[in-house]
Amino acid sequence: MSYKVNGLLQWDGSKAIASISNDQGRALNAASVLVENAAVKNVNKQVYSTPETTYKRTGALRASITREVGNEEAFIGAGIDYAPYVEFGTRRTKARPFLRIALLLNTRKILGIFADMYKRNKYVN
Repeated sequence: MSYKVNGLLQWDGSKAIASISNDQGRALNAASVLVENAAVKNVNKQVYSTPETTYKRTGALRASITREVGNEEAFIGAGIDYAPYVEFGTRRTKARPFLRIALLLNTRKILGIFADMYKRNKYVN
């Protein structure tokens, strides 16, 4: 994207777009690390501290929490087959959310990460 005004002023927006995109990627990565770490801590608090009587504590759920960061979105999840049953519960066990809570409790910090990113970027006023 570039602009010319009467041949006098020329502005090439590709540098600005690249700078904002790079900063946004770093902010997205920082936010996803924050949520991933919080989810791991929540597994310790919500799941391992009060296990069900039939629950065998192996650490597999905690170890399965991962993140994938793309250009404009990040996914944080648990890659073990029983993770949804722990997160949402079943008719026999109560829900012990660890992912949703990680996101909800860190919403302000996440917004702060992006706000700081935009404040530091020289192309954003």
